[in-house]
Amino acid sequence: MSSDAYQDAARRLDLPAVDRLGARNDNPPGLSLWQLLREDYRTHGSSIWEQGFWALAVHRFGNWRMDLKWKIFRAPMTLLYFVLQKWVEWTCGITLPYIVMVGRRVRIWHHGGIILGARAIGNDVHIRQNVTLGVAQTWRTEMPIIDDGVDIGCGACVLGDVYVGKRAKIGANAVILSDLPDDATAYGNPARVIFDSTGVSPAAPVASPSEPSAAEPPAPTRHDLGTIALLGSVNMDYLAQQFREVAASHRLALDVLPCPYGQALQQLLRDREDSELLSADPRATLIIERAEDVLGEWFDKPTSVGKSERDDFVAGRMTPLLQSIRLARQKLSGELYVATLAPFRRSALGQADGQQANGLRVLIDEANRQLRAAIEGMESVHLLDANELLADVGRTMASPGKYWYLGRVPFSESFGHHLATRCLGAMLASRGLTARLIVLDLDNTLWGGVVGEDGASGILLGGEFPGNAFKQFQQTLKGFASRGIALAIASKNDEDVALDVIRDHPEMVLREDDFVARRINWEDKAANVASLLDELRLGAASCLFIDDNPVERAKMRAAMPEVCVPEVPRDPALLTSWLLDLPQLDCLTLTESDMLRVSQYHAQSTIKAAQQSFANVDEFLADLGMVLRFEPFGTENGQRMLQLLAKTNQFNATTRRYDASAVRELVEGGYDVIGVGVEDRYSPFEWMGVVVVSPPDAAGCSRIDTFLLSCRILGRHVETAALAWVADRAVERGAKRLIGEIVDTPRNTPVRDLYDRHGFEPIGDGRYTLDLTGEVPIMPACFTVKASTRSIDAADVPNEVYEHAAAASIAPRSEPALRNEAYGADDDEDVPGLRELFRRFFNLPPDMDVEAVTVADVKGWDSLAHLRLMMEVELKMGVQLSGDALGRVRGYADLRRAVLEAVAVRGASSG
Repeated sequence: MSSDAYQDAARRLDLPAVDRLGARNDNPPGLSLWQLLREDYRTHGSSIWEQGFWALAVHRFGNWRMDLKWKIFRAPMTLLYFVLQKWVEWTCGITLPYIVMVGRRVRIWHHGGIILGARAIGNDVHIRQNVTLGVAQTWRTEMPIIDDGVDIGCGACVLGDVYVGKRAKIGANAVILSDLPDDATAYGNPARVIFDSTGVSPAAPVASPSEPSAAEPPAPTRHDLGTIALLGSVNMDYLAQQFREVAASHRLALDVLPCPYGQALQQLLRDREDSELLSADPRATLIIERAEDVLGEWFDKPTSVGKSERDDFVAGRMTPLLQSIRLARQKLSGELYVATLAPFRRSALGQADGQQANGLRVLIDEANRQLRAAIEGMESVHLLDANELLADVGRTMASPGKYWYLGRVPFSESFGHHLATRCLGAMLASRGLTARLIVLDLDNTLWGGVVGEDGASGILLGGEFPGNAFKQFQQTLKGFASRGIALAIASKNDEDVALDVIRDHPEMVLREDDFVARRINWEDKAANVASLLDELRLGAASCLFIDDNPVERAKMRAAMPEVCVPEVPRDPALLTSWLLDLPQLDCLTLTESDMLRVSQYHAQSTIKAAQQSFANVDEFLADLGMVLRFEPFGTENGQRMLQLLAKTNQFNATTRRYDASAVRELVEGGYDVIGVGVEDRYSPFEWMGVVVVSPPDAAGCSRIDTFLLSCRILGRHVETAALAWVADRAVERGAKRLIGEIVDTPRNTPVRDLYDRHGFEPIGDGRYTLDLTGEVPIMPACFTVKASTRSIDAADVPNEVYEHAAAASIAPRSEPALRNEAYGADDDEDVPGLRELFRRFFNLPPDMDVEAVTVADVKGWDSLAHLRLMMEVELKMGVQLSGDALGRVRGYADLRRAVLEAVAVRGASSG
């Protein structure tokens, strides 16, 4: 039996009886078929390729044909409709029978697995992939009613004769089995209502956060600023609430009109009578976008945009924003405020971004240049510098406040931790101690859930939280890969099942080609990681291991202590910011060679596979077609050679570090500073090594001061070829003896037998000698050599200076204690300051028992206030609440419990 709310909605919407479904044209009244199609086209971003638009077009046509009174005309149209409907089902994966009453401006995002067997779908509804409405076997008796403004997350199911109220939000993979009231938010299986605006107010009304306390009459306003509209492609509701609060605090009257999520351009494109925005004609309009949203996936991989195509690329990404600005200026009479683009998240390129000709900063600067050019000459358009606003917030948060006066403390705790983190990252990067390889688990790391248990369709990826957080995490990882940090997989899983997700899941960002190697099996992960490192010729210290399972992390630390194994946050919402904050992934300089590194690892895997088809190593190496190049340090290879000198640790005989000024001194002293470059049939040319050799002394001895090679090139006899070239060069300069040296370090094990293997005699103290008048290393036949021994002046040496700092002893970071400077603390309260913070946030009367307060008791405790309360608690109390804990809070007691749990988890992690 359907509920009263369901039956009321059926009467209000004038729905036909179940046995009369499909007997009439149920398209929205007052619009022709072509007007409806035009509106649907605009709703779907004015793109003919949107498959949701195709499904709606066929649906509108199926209803329109019911107005044809003569069967002789309707019959062929009916046949055409059923053919088109089946075509949409087969090609788009969208089932939408014409018997469903569909309102205006319905947006079907994506495609695939969408079954819309509802009795009615209202206006302005958003539907995402894999959504199911109704029960397939009983469509004509158990069909839900979806009211206006409902937002349905991917994978959600609304089953039976259920009524979903206006503006309700249904989370990803939620299963709705009973009615949802207006403005409710629900998720879970079966779903539970997290927020409900229909709670009963207490006998004595309690003011909402945006209302003055009932005990105090509102202060008179100074000025009436009219209405301001907020336009953007994301959720403007939170910003609208902040505008109201700031206006109220300054006694300014202000109405705020936030544009519905993702509908700014649509509101501007509609006719005035159909657009809430145009009908309101606000006195002021703010248009604001984040750089992350404008650039999309390229925010995390800016180097993928070539220099030659940068301007056109940015112009394409800026088109919707610039179109919104032009339309707003044409159709709205009030003032227009436009914010420049600014990144609210750090670049995956780290500190090297600012030095890149195709980095993120360059893309954003070009976007802002085009923005300024577009509004130049427009009347009453004002530009707001978002970077300056962001810097202001940063400066405020970085100020130590009273502690400067009390103890001359220069920075706040949060800024000090941030500064220390970035500085440590810079130090690691400058010494070549950052990660070269990220080894990733799959389940609950790259996606939510366990694919072996939940199946590919049951994992959480994309769509609503937490799936969208995992997708963003993958996008950020892809950004790191684009700058040269390789990705690999070590997962306990059935390989075929895991690969099906990686290859075919529509929301996967990282595909099979994004991983240089993988170990997907049921073996020990430490053994798998060791095997990966051996395949890629990387040391354990170059590896970062990410796994959500604390047991696997502990086993990895015990088995391979050199591998970096950081603690992984439990809350998926924190994954991206946590990854970007890891010092082990920072970067100071970025070269073309860095960006080629991942392709080199791919080539290594290819080469290893190819090697299996040859009878012996010599045949294999000859088939590679390797070309060696030896050239002096100069402007073309200088930056890469300085990077190798600063960062190479494993195959580095002496680990002496030279900056540009030191190289200049060596050149002035007659030293050969030579770059070693390699290319083969699988890999493009790259500088892979450096040798520094002194001129012959009076006794005819030349000394190899530095000998280093990238570990990616080991195993191909490049070291033999380099020593043969050095010996020939020393003879050419008149030397009769060559001296080599090995300085042992914890990480240079691969180089320690270099001179023993090539005929040098040990003479003590890690030094070796080679008689150049006798047998010397011979250039292997598998190489073609291109060498240049042109002399260079010190003036040819680039001016970049890479300083080498001494090692620092780093104290572990201590987590901040609960802070209550702004809120008084009760002596008997187990979370000091929380009760008073809660009371003030909701303007609760002094005599109300806060301990017993629930959502139903507070009129203003809706979904917006709930999130703002959690943000306030995190900011003021210094704790991080997980998304799951946030959803469990239904009253003050739940909130206190969640804070205590967060403090306990933080203490366990730091301990």
